[in-house]
Amino acid sequence: MAELRAIGRYQLLQVIGKGGMGVVYLARDPILQRFVALKVLAPHLAADETVVARFINEARIAASLQHPNIVTVYEAGQDGDLVFMAMEFVDGKDLATLLRQKGRLHPDEAIAILKAIASALDYAHQRGVIHRDVKPSNVLVSEDGIVKLMDFGIARVIGGERHTKTGVLVGTPEYMAPELWEGKEADKRADLYALGVMAYEMLTGEVPFTGETPITVGYKHVHGEVPRSGLGEAVDEVLKVAMAKERERRFQSGMALVTALEGALTGKAVALTPPEVSVGVQSPAEVVREAQRATSAPSVGMGAEKKPIAKQETNPFVVLIVAIFAYIAFALIVALVMALIGWLLHEKPWKARSREPVIEVPLSQATVTIPRNVPQTVQPPSSLTVTLVRTLTGHILGVNSVSFSPDGQFLALGSSDDTVKIWRVSDGKEVRTLTGHTNLVRSVAFSHDGQFLASGSDDNTVKIWRVSLPGSVSQRPREKPSLPIRALKVWVEGEKCEFCGEKHGKVFALLSDGTVKMLTDFGTGPKVFEGGYKVGWVDYATDPEQGVCRLGSAYLYDVREGKVVDEWVSLSEPPNWASELLESNP
Repeated sequence: MAELRAIGRYQLLQVIGKGGMGVVYLARDPILQRFVALKVLAPHLAADETVVARFINEARIAASLQHPNIVTVYEAGQDGDLVFMAMEFVDGKDLATLLRQKGRLHPDEAIAILKAIASALDYAHQRGVIHRDVKPSNVLVSEDGIVKLMDFGIARVIGGERHTKTGVLVGTPEYMAPELWEGKEADKRADLYALGVMAYEMLTGEVPFTGETPITVGYKHVHGEVPRSGLGEAVDEVLKVAMAKERERRFQSGMALVTALEGALTGKAVALTPPEVSVGVQSPAEVVREAQRATSAPSVGMGAEKKPIAKQETNPFVVLIVAIFAYIAFALIVALVMALIGWLLHEKPWKARSREPVIEVPLSQATVTIPRNVPQTVQPPSSLTVTLVRTLTGHILGVNSVSFSPDGQFLALGSSDDTVKIWRVSDGKEVRTLTGHTNLVRSVAFSHDGQFLASGSDDNTVKIWRVSLPGSVSQRPREKPSLPIRALKVWVEGEKCEFCGEKHGKVFALLSDGTVKMLTDFGTGPKVFEGGYKVGWVDYATDPEQGVCRLGSAYLYDVREGKVVDEWVSLSEPPNWASELLESNP
């Protein structure tokens, strides 16, 4: 056979398979200009009329089945002593080879392949054809991901002529249903049992029943329990029904089996369809589309990455739509390019634009580049001197924004530590820390009149603070006693400040219920002024580095109302208390 160059009109190219029945060649049909798989019956078998009849039976049955998931048979014939069959050539691997390479398949990949096989079997069963040898080596997966069922060599048409002897086992032991081992007649449910065995093998990487001899394997099919798959109780229940000992308890169609298995794998509620319920068969086109959405790359287990098992078949309508959009997009691109070229030719941006004539004079000659019609001279620039005035520290995280007050006397800084600090520019002293934001402060800005300060934060808020320079910065009212104030008292203690002579002290309020509340606490003693019902005091702040005592903040309380009626911060000189404290009160 190896020396053959042609059989019939087919040119033999190479051997692509060998088996007990004969050899399969990759051949070329010179008339139709296509490659075919040419199955040639072994010479010693070609002399056996029963074998030849079985071979012709396969060709006849397969040729009668036109389905996208069944290998197409083109022709069967004889060339001298050689009996051959020309079939569709599928450039790919059989499922048995894929399982040996991968061990087991991702559930999505397994379901896609099973749907294609189930669709092919249901199609054949509806036409009265029983395959009788469903197994992975009879399933081809092309390089394009198309799944094909082949080898109807021992298939039988229900009610047709037999080509096997009664009482003789036909099939592959690992995939044969219990009733076949018991010598019963095979029907479509034997094919569906084999499909269940394949489902188990594809998901777990091994067949459910093994043994050293075919008899051992057959005994387990008849009496053994289906091993657990390790994929959950729902999956195990579906596989038990698929491989039930009594064929009446099995799924009555391939798609019913695959649909239940898919539901169990995805966690959906699974209804194990009773025999009397009719199960719809998925159309061949639907099966092909399902398979094209599955995965074909090597994958193991439930967590493996999903990849397409088959490429999408080209839909002419989709191709037309895509072509139209591609043409429109190309036309737009061409139009834009032409417009750009026209603009370049018209504007000529690479050439110098005409402008007012100018005179460029060296800087050392005390002139700058100016229009010719507007003569000017400037004084020669003096040397530029930059001096660091001071460095402000106090924020514990980065500073994101700074803003000078309109008069230039104060500087506000927004920081990632969620605060805004205000500094006096003249001496670099921190005069107030504004808190209230819960996330970093992105920006700060004084109003043009200096009366308000805005701070924007990543806490999705903008806070506006009232500012009086010199005066107060406040967002929330100063804390006040819950009861009306009856009197204020200054408690002076400690030694006098060596810079200003003031003593350290505190301001207390005598409340109407007789209790005393401390209103504020000073590092350097407050100076208190009283007038009528209003009491005010000034907080002095010392500056040991410069050896001076500076005024700090001033507060004015209304004793009757029990609240601060005015306050000032960052004072450089005492406030004018006369108009505030010397008022007469009824």
